[in-house]
Amino acid sequence: AGHSQVSLWRDWRQVNGTKLGGLLEAAAPGGVGKQIQTADLASDVRFDAIRVHSGVATDQVGLILPTSLCSGQVARMAAARLNQIGLGRDKGISRFVALPHTEGCGVSGGFAEELFTRTMLGYLTHPLVKEGLLLEHGCEKTHNDYLRGQLEELGIDAERFGWASVQMNGGIDRTLDGVETWFRHKLSAGEQIEQERVGLECLQVGLLSAGEPSREMAASFARLTQWVVGAGGSVVVAEATELTRHTAFVEPLLGSGAGSEMAADLAYGQRFEAHGFYVMESITDHWVETLTGMAATGVEILLCSVGDHPRQGHPMLPLLQVTDDRAVGALYGEDLDCAVEFGVESGEAPSAETAGADRLLQLLLDVASRQYRPRASTLDNTDFQVTRGLLGVSM
Repeated sequence: AGHSQVSLWRDWRQVNGTKLGGLLEAAAPGGVGKQIQTADLASDVRFDAIRVHSGVATDQVGLILPTSLCSGQVARMAAARLNQIGLGRDKGISRFVALPHTEGCGVSGGFAEELFTRTMLGYLTHPLVKEGLLLEHGCEKTHNDYLRGQLEELGIDAERFGWASVQMNGGIDRTLDGVETWFRHKLSAGEQIEQERVGLECLQVGLLSAGEPSREMAASFARLTQWVVGAGGSVVVAEATELTRHTAFVEPLLGSGAGSEMAADLAYGQRFEAHGFYVMESITDHWVETLTGMAATGVEILLCSVGDHPRQGHPMLPLLQVTDDRAVGALYGEDLDCAVEFGVESGEAPSAETAGADRLLQLLLDVASRQYRPRASTLDNTDFQVTRGLLGVSM
């Protein structure tokens, strides 16, 4: 059939019942962002965004979303086919993306199923998605009708999206033809994209760290956050990253008496509903699971401080990886997007964190204007995995 797939068993994280009661009774994050100390940027910073029906976005993709692991590789084949023929380029589609995963069959329901559903719908309705199509295999638990019902419960018009089924369409070849036909029809009726010059109020950024960030890097991330949120944009940071426990990041935002940790405001994969600053719960410390949940919140660009070695990127969102560690830069320079040297390139800047934040902001603007593509994306070093949380069971 021209495709194959391997899925590794994931053990249940609870080795006994001692923590079960607390996990079942734990309150979900409230979804309300934190009030932080903001700062104004001295210059009027602008970038070229794309006008979309809901406002503006930094990119537009066609998404083929498999409803289970059983249709994941067929979705990948469909995306590769559409990219090869260049469909939608004249309508502003930069590329087609599939998100193969390991869920939807062979896993318990309940909490794990809620996590999966919330995450999938976050991608389907993401600002970067110009047109989206759901692809089922046909015999899975989370089939098309299940997700259609979930959309209807949220008041989202299911007819906005395409629907395809490997079994009902009569096999892989007919499914690939049907997917192409649907996208051709939708894009033929679409309008040409229009670019719009906008400010930081239109930036939606996700922050992570891989390894312990230096004090200067953590402070630069804090200053960047103050600029973006102060201008009306949004920043989401992952709870499991070292940033949320670093005083050089926490105190400039929440004050010197705020402690050294940040509690979660968003559930894993939960979409933020208003502009501001949020912490997303990570549930596990698995890098790819955290990245997958972060991207579903509605952020459009991911920025990571690398303190040990670079990580996988995301197949749909750009991930910028930066470091100020000279040893890391020397070893992994070809995999990194920027090496910041505090105190060397800052010139007459008022502070190292301001100089570092300015460098990071310029990188974000280059990506937001589609002038730069991060190394993880160009190298196709990307991964995608939805968490099963602390209560999910492989079956």
